[in-house]
Amino acid sequence: RRVGFGGVEINGGVAYVLGMGKNLGVELMIIVMVRGLFVMWGWCGVSKGMKYLRNRNMIVGVVLSGVVLILGGRLLMLNVFRDRMGSY
Repeated sequence: RRVGFGGVEINGGVAYVLGMGKNLGVELMIIVMVRGLFVMWGWCGVSKGMKYLRNRNMIVGVVLSGVVLILGGRLLMLNVFRDRMGSY
């Protein structure tokens, strides 16, 4: 039941970011994906499931960082990164 509320929240965020309306089909797809991950996690065992999700999360993070670096304002991002690391 709580997964359904999460699907509504994720759908709202996606609709806001992509500028499209909220859609019941997208909500259902999100709920199915989240439930699928939950079932896979339980089926593999908690420790193996956590390892699998952690590895997938790292891959998604690296890919998203690469996309942002390629499509975003590279010079600004690199300057801000350098400045913030220097102030740290």
